[in-house]
Amino acid sequence: FPALYAVADLSPTDAWSVGSSFLGSLALHWNGRAWVNVPVPGNASFTEGIDAVAAIPGTSEIWALEAASGGQFMLKWNGSEWRGFPLPAERGKLSQYTVTDVAASASANAWDVGYSFSGSGTQPTLTVHWNGKTWSTVSSPSPKPANELFGVTASSESSAFAVGVAFSPFQTTASGLLLQWNGTSWSKIKVPTPPVPADATPQADRLTEGRTF
Repeated sequence: FPALYAVADLSPTDAWSVGSSFLGSLALHWNGRAWVNVPVPGNASFTEGIDAVAAIPGTSEIWALEAASGGQFMLKWNGSEWRGFPLPAERGKLSQYTVTDVAASASANAWDVGYSFSGSGTQPTLTVHWNGKTWSTVSSPSPKPANELFGVTASSESSAFAVGVAFSPFQTTASGLLLQWNGTSWSKIKVPTPPVPADATPQADRLTEGRTF
């Protein structure tokens, strides 16, 4: 059955909703009157799907994050057709990284975020930048042994935020993770810790610093 995972709105007559179906990745376009299925390049497989989408402000272009049995890669809609872009070569295998979200502020400025897997068993954050020509990895803070980024937003080349979670060894404690891009580097921003009820369940306080589960 078809499933939709993300949506991006460029204008009242231009919007996209993406997801997956038994025929592979699914992209639906809103033209102001109806949603129309737009074929997505790639090998049809139930393992494929488009997990995230981001509109490029001031254009009719979008970025889409596609996952397939062979890994993840980026798709760009240029207003008339899709074009595929590989993620960095060092992240070329699905077992080495997971990209979770994409954001764009301009045609030459976009970010992917997620997490990767190191040979030492740790799980660093993953931030990947588009400069208008290629996607390349950018160093980002990983405050604990296991870190995951789930969301990203970008307003300009000098401003972006990414959010996720950082786990202690054996995932016995966890804390919210907020990173900020200032145009030069990513830095970790302190996150206020909300109060936790005494009778909170382990899952409920998973993202709160200092609580066990």
